[in-house]
Amino acid sequence: MPHVPHPVPICLVLNDMKKRKFMQLAVMILGLMFAAIIGSIIYFNSSFFHAVRLVRAIKSDDIEEVQRIVEKDPASINRYPTVAPPFWQSAMNRKDMYPLTQACHQGNEEMIRFLIASGADVNCNDGYTPLSVTYRRKNDNWYAVSLLLLQNGADLHYKTEYSGGMESALFDIIQPRPLGNSTVYVPESNEEVFNSFLFAVKNCSRDEVNWDRLFRGCVSCGYERRGQEIEYLLNGGFCSVNTPDEEGRTPLMYAAERTNVQTVDYLILNGAKIDAMDNTGKTVLDYAKSEDIRAVIAEKNKFK
Repeated sequence: MPHVPHPVPICLVLNDMKKRKFMQLAVMILGLMFAAIIGSIIYFNSSFFHAVRLVRAIKSDDIEEVQRIVEKDPASINRYPTVAPPFWQSAMNRKDMYPLTQACHQGNEEMIRFLIASGADVNCNDGYTPLSVTYRRKNDNWYAVSLLLLQNGADLHYKTEYSGGMESALFDIIQPRPLGNSTVYVPESNEEVFNSFLFAVKNCSRDEVNWDRLFRGCVSCGYERRGQEIEYLLNGGFCSVNTPDEEGRTPLMYAAERTNVQTVDYLILNGAKIDAMDNTGKTVLDYAKSEDIRAVIAEKNKFK
């Protein structure tokens, strides 16, 4: 009679399948662990990781740690420290910056000098540049830092996430210092602003800038702060005292709205029209928010 093999018990088949699956799972876990170890070794020795640490040290004003990181990985100095896209940074209310840009944001001149000497790109751009951040924040030493950046090749024609070209630099220069978290607000030096303004104006062609818009920007800051810039632009023939914006608002309307008596007085003395109307028919008096402004306009009206 032919030999008939005995059937293998089902329990043995199941056990064998379990062993194979267990071995496959174990191999997969070991492979993942090995990949994680290799990935960690690569990451913790990458310029990206060192750039993250570098920016953290800059924020802490830890110059010794900055020097150690740069010495270990010089490439980290020009590495952007995040992979998060700009829209995600905005959603999380954060802004990651290149190491040099972060140092300029902090206003740490010693650190800025070290980074530049170590090969940092003075025109690195993450939506801001080292020079744009310096002009806009106006830390106590902002003027010295701006000169240092310019001496090392910083470009005044930078493009940022809010604007671009020489006009952007000029607007950044005239902007007042932000209020910040300090309980005592100390305004920036008007002379330093004017010197920076003159340097930028002399290094651009007239066709690069909407001078009337820049003039209205200076007027909005007030004569007390930007009087030299206002006079320079008007007396130099860069702009007109009555040129309106797209909504028909004249520089005098800007000044009246911001309750700057000195600016209103200066503009009227230099030919600003008191009876001008914007596109909706509003006059300078409609923009005036204080009795002092209304009094100045009424006084000037007597001599029309």
